[in-house]
Amino acid sequence: MKRTDPININELVAVFTRRLGIDGDLKRVRIYQAWDDVVGLRVAQATAKKFYREKDKILFCTMTSSPLANQLYFQSEVIKKRINEELQEDLVSKVVIR
Repeated sequence: MKRTDPININELVAVFTRRLGIDGDLKRVRIYQAWDDVVGLRVAQATAKKFYREKDKILFCTMTSSPLANQLYFQSEVIKKRINEELQEDLVSKVVIR
């Protein structure tokens, strides 16, 4: 068996998930978890539905409370920035609050 240079475990996992076709699903889970971490427990519990559209990197979040949705709408740029910081890469270009 031929020896090769060592490979970083992160690279190995990325190759493995890409070959299995689950890299998009894992990305979505990471984004949804980052949403919950950034907005906090109460807002996360008030989030009825989350959807990530990968082609244009938009995160859609449907809230159970209209006043809360209105408040979050005005903070959506800050939330987007904090989600990307949490993920340590630019996976979200826009956050749409409904």
